[in-house]
Amino acid sequence: MFPLTRQSFVKSVLILLCLTSGLSSQQSVYAQAGGAAAPPPAAGNAPAKWMPPSWYMDTGAADKFEREKISILQFMKTNNPSNAQVKQLSRVADYYLSKITHDEVRQSIPKAVNQRLLSDILTPSARPNGRAALLDEILKKIPEILNHPSDVVRTNALILLSEMSIEPSDFQKKTPAVPYTPTHKILIQVLEDSQQLRESKIIASRGLARICRDDINNTLSSNERSDVANALTSAIQAIPVSSEDEDWWYRFRLVEALGFVNRLDNVNGEPVVIDTILATLSNPKEHLLVRSQAALSISRLPLAGSTNVQLITSQISKLLLRLSVEFMKDPQADHWRDYFSRVFLSFRPETQVEADKGWGLLYQVRKGGLGGNSAYVEAAFERAMPIFKAILQPETPTSIPASILKTFQEWVQNNLPSNKKVTPASKALE
Repeated sequence: MFPLTRQSFVKSVLILLCLTSGLSSQQSVYAQAGGAAAPPPAAGNAPAKWMPPSWYMDTGAADKFEREKISILQFMKTNNPSNAQVKQLSRVADYYLSKITHDEVRQSIPKAVNQRLLSDILTPSARPNGRAALLDEILKKIPEILNHPSDVVRTNALILLSEMSIEPSDFQKKTPAVPYTPTHKILIQVLEDSQQLRESKIIASRGLARICRDDINNTLSSNERSDVANALTSAIQAIPVSSEDEDWWYRFRLVEALGFVNRLDNVNGEPVVIDTILATLSNPKEHLLVRSQAALSISRLPLAGSTNVQLITSQISKLLLRLSVEFMKDPQADHWRDYFSRVFLSFRPETQVEADKGWGLLYQVRKGGLGGNSAYVEAAFERAMPIFKAILQPETPTSIPASILKTFQEWVQNNLPSNKKVTPASKALE
């Protein structure tokens, strides 16, 4: 799952800044994950009454079942559990989902419930089909607690759903835990449910991002990724551009997730992903963090030969100019490194693994059909580098020399693309 705590891009970007003299694909690029500030408080409509489902275990029943659970979990060691074994595993799902609602663990759900369940599922002796049997039972029943009146119950249930995995992480191979992709259907339903908490929708968007990003076995089909793309873009369109914390933070998470769907369009050929991200990137009324993330997200999409890379680069360059102007108004603010770092990483990715995926504009233009954009992208990056260095290298950045800004601004204005459509099927950018 994505880190929940604030982490800076500073260390990774400082390392990357030392590697800008060459663009060899053999170059090592090291970094640590970054993140933005913590989300605002939840807001939404909670149901007034909740009826426990038929499978619900009260505290006494749960305490009694805990002694049986260890032997039942052994059924996950088989790759073809019988119907009787699946029925028993279903009781494990009943146990953990019931405990999420118990008052006595309400303040310790992540440790007392979620971590224990995820540990049980990913025990090394469990087989994939055995794990899937338990995971499927959870998916059948978890919607019945997503309408619980307690915000804590609902959000922790969604965090559990977002973190469910079919395979553990592999330290030697440096691969993350593999998400259980069928969870995407419920997460989409949460995005589409007008009665759900805003915080629940934020968690759902992060869960969808994780599924799309970490599905290394490619079990999420093209149609399913299209469903995710449609849900995310519809959610963005339903939330107006706003300075209200709960609005812009939600839009930020949605744009972040769109960067991982690994497609430009939906199954109908409508370029909803790239059009939505570009519109967000270019909107002067959008929160600057959301626009900065849009720059990073669009650089991660699988750009095709017909993609207007110069238009994307031009819009990212315009954003960099806007960030620079705003920085000069309040250079002491602590968020600037985060914003500028995301724009920097839209050119140069954080890790060699990401570079190998073709993330970052400087690597996108190495793809077949996009090489004709290399000179434009490299020229933009070369002229942007003095700005990045002015902000990201000093421990406490104080200013950007006026001459640097003037040089970059003149280049941007003198190299505006005439084609305003990011794909042939897109509408012209206003």
